[in-house]
Amino acid sequence: MEDLTSAVYLPKKINQKQTFGELTVTAKSNFQNEYMTVRKLNLEKDNNVQQIILYEVNQWPENKPVPEIDAFVKCIMTIMKGRATSSINTPITVHCTDGVSRSGLFCLVYSMI
Repeated sequence: MEDLTSAVYLPKKINQKQTFGELTVTAKSNFQNEYMTVRKLNLEKDNNVQQIILYEVNQWPENKPVPEIDAFVKCIMTIMKGRATSSINTPITVHCTDGVSRSGLFCLVYSMI
């Protein structure tokens, strides 16, 4: 079932493009397992392309104040491992539906690990 409380901002199919003003977002890959979804996206503006990776925790229902702990830790460890093996050292952008609660918990646990 589609979450109607969230804004639609990502193309749903591989190689599908979605444009927002001068920015074009293209879905390049999508991987999902029991605890997370990993999407690789290309952001393009003025013929400059930047690849980003979007990680989404799957085991965190809207009605729960905290995620399933094992899945949350596995997700964070996957992100850390991916960043450690990447040659690109870029900042992480963290977001959630209210901008605070889920993002704050992620940042706290990520920093502690």
